[in-house]
Amino acid sequence: MIGILIKNRLSALFGALVSKGRGGEVKSAPIWKKILFGLLIVALAGYFVFAITMMAISFAGILIPLGGDWLYYALIMLASLAITFVLSIFETKSELFECKDNELLLSMPIKPADILISRILVVLIYNYAIDAIFMIPAIVVYGVYSLNVLGIIGGILVYLFIPLIGVSLASAVGFLVALISRHFKNKTAFTMVFAISFLVLYFWGYSYLVDGATEFFVYISGMLDSFKSEVPILSFIGSIALLDPLPLAIFISFTAVLALVSFFVISHNYISIITSNSRGPRVKYKEKKLSNSGILGAIVKKEFRRFTSSSTYMLNGGLGFIMPLVLSVLAFVNAADLRGFFVSTLDFLIPFIAIAAVFSSSLGFMSACTLSLEGHSFWIIKSMPITSRAIVLGKTLPQIIISLPISVISGICISIAMGISPIYCIFIVLIGMFSSVAFAFLGIIFNILFPRFDFTSEAHVVKQSMASGLSLFSQMAISLLLVPLVIWFITLELSPIFTLSVMLGIMVALSVAFAAIALIPCATKIDKMNV
Repeated sequence: MIGILIKNRLSALFGALVSKGRGGEVKSAPIWKKILFGLLIVALAGYFVFAITMMAISFAGILIPLGGDWLYYALIMLASLAITFVLSIFETKSELFECKDNELLLSMPIKPADILISRILVVLIYNYAIDAIFMIPAIVVYGVYSLNVLGIIGGILVYLFIPLIGVSLASAVGFLVALISRHFKNKTAFTMVFAISFLVLYFWGYSYLVDGATEFFVYISGMLDSFKSEVPILSFIGSIALLDPLPLAIFISFTAVLALVSFFVISHNYISIITSNSRGPRVKYKEKKLSNSGILGAIVKKEFRRFTSSSTYMLNGGLGFIMPLVLSVLAFVNAADLRGFFVSTLDFLIPFIAIAAVFSSSLGFMSACTLSLEGHSFWIIKSMPITSRAIVLGKTLPQIIISLPISVISGICISIAMGISPIYCIFIVLIGMFSSVAFAFLGIIFNILFPRFDFTSEAHVVKQSMASGLSLFSQMAISLLLVPLVIWFITLELSPIFTLSVMLGIMVALSVAFAAIALIPCATKIDKMNV
């Protein structure tokens, strides 16, 4: 039974590889769709493998010649554990406690423990795949620099256990969040506050470590042996991968105990959490006039209600909307340095601020999920007297409504912080606004081309669908393609105003083109959908 459940969950995880026929039968996806999905995965994995390999080479080149094998592996293990934990913490919450088929499975003759085990194993498989992208390049780099066979074997052994620790810790945290949030009237608000606080602390700590990395390596390069005695915990962690018997035995025992305790506690409370239905306070009825809105307004309001009621949707599809505001705050904090830098460069680098505005707009992909999140209820909206263009607009406008004010606010704030003239500020704001419109329509185009209605968890649509992946990376690619254009204009010594004008023209053209594609051929495709 556990094998069947795992197979079903993995098929849901890789739903882009299957499709549905007109009769509702599940069949293999077309070969072009598989190739496109495979290329997306390979490109993403290749990027991270390259970045991690470069990082591992910088670590190994300094530490291994000095006999710092233990410190190399300690840093790699801690970084790997942090990545696994962060990627797992919200995945476990949505996969273990928020799947829409939880109560359906409980109504069947299936043991709750089997359901929980299958869900945990799916998350574990997912994390082994992610952690392989991190650990395998690090192990290969270590082997090239040290030629230590025991260290290579130890690295492989560590790779087998770190995802288990990360998933166990993430499952425990997800369990605590689910346990606490059921006592709150607004579970989504509580989860959002927790998640944003956690991410702020995580990235603050990460930036702190990155800033101090150079000084750290310079400091320890001349006193590696004394540093080993000063920080025994790092020595202990690094010795695990070098197959030191005592640290290795403690590491394996700790992993086993942590996994068993986490599973026992969660399984003991699993049914009560996934079937909890907290009652809100009784409210006395008060007669009010009913508000009346048009068809388009009703669709937009419905989408906003869905967005604000789902922590998974908000955290993944909408977290990118916060990034422009974060950049604005950072610009104010470093205003003095930024002003001096742009004065010394005679304003020729100002177009790069516009590129940053476009890139920050590319991180939001809410519209790439809106259509798919209708799920098997999509037939309801199609059965209503609503045109397909109204559906497309209603599913696209929420992202535009959120992103436009953010583009204006962030553009003005960054311009003020950097002391940019008003004319440049106007161009930067307009470029950010039109890029937000273009990306919103691009997202709905991908969602119509690659819908995902057969999900059991909203994470499958928001995090694991082809539409959201293609939308995010296409938007980032568009913003990055502006970089060589700007560099070329700088080498030609063209004025910043001319460069900004060309960038604005590109964003306007993309907005019009994507809107036309979404409202004409893609709207026609909606008419032919049979869900």
